Amino acid sequence: MLDVRRVLTTMTAIAAALATLAAGGQKPKTPDWTIPPTASQEPNPIASSPAVLARGRKIFESKCQRCHGRDGRGHGPEAEADHPAGNLTDPLRAAFNPDGVMFYKIWNGRESPKMPAFKNELISREEVWTVITFVKTFRKQAG
Repeated sequence: MLDVRRVLTTMTAIAAALATLAAGGQKPKTPDWTIPPTASQEPNPIASSPAVLARGRKIFESKCQRCHGRDGRGHGPEAEADHPAGNLTDPLRAAFNPDGVMFYKIWNGRESPKMPAFKNELISREEVWTVITFVKTFRKQAG
């Protein structure tokens, strides 16, 4: 039964992603995010390698783990009780958050539910792309 649910979840995510693309690349409808309409097609310029993943892990541990938790499931010690941080292992969320969308969410943040704008956290754009490369390993572990 678990495999059927996984297939249905994946199919739903794919259908939703296709519907978004069919809408003409309109700006994703996520509350209070500053995301360009073309973000979903923006590729990550950082290629995965053991060194990149190690750097990404360090950035995640110092900047993200406090809310997203050690395992990326959104239950870190500083996560809001009423609005936990996003679960970075969830395949449905992953379908709606390709690398470019993740970049703009991390870079710009939002007020509520809280997500710091890392452009204000003395972190470079390259470091954001590096942490995205690492965070994608949570998706593989969850499967």
